[in-house]
Amino acid sequence: MGDNMTNGEGNFADVGSRIAATLIDTIILAIISAILMIPVFGAAVFGRGFGLIFSYATLLPLLVFLAYYVFFETYKDGQTPGKMAVKIKVVKVSGEPIDIGEALIRNILRIIDGIFFYLIGFIILSMSDKKQRLGDMAAGTIVVKA
Repeated sequence: MGDNMTNGEGNFADVGSRIAATLIDTIILAIISAILMIPVFGAAVFGRGFGLIFSYATLLPLLVFLAYYVFFETYKDGQTPGKMAVKIKVVKVSGEPIDIGEALIRNILRIIDGIFFYLIGFIILSMSDKKQRLGDMAAGTIVVKA
């Protein structure tokens, strides 16, 4: 892959593809989270501790979200199911596959990029020569056409 991956904007994934991939992944994550939350709703009905229910309801979706993105971007050629569907992937700026550390950095910062329905990420991405959002810049990654 090397330098040709980062030379020329024709290789960078367009904003529309990135939005579509994020929407697909969000739907998948919502379904997974809803299924995993069934025990929480059951505990609420049977009067279990509110603190435990609140902690589980808050942390579980966040952990699922992080695990989902890190797993797919690290072990599935930089592609989540959403990215696979629109034929884009995450790579290092050098064009090499990303590792778990880079996946963690870019996806922890997705929380900031995602503020106001990804408005922050969109603004940063629009101003970036390499079409990077904050998480990509911090991790040294880019999103390219697969």
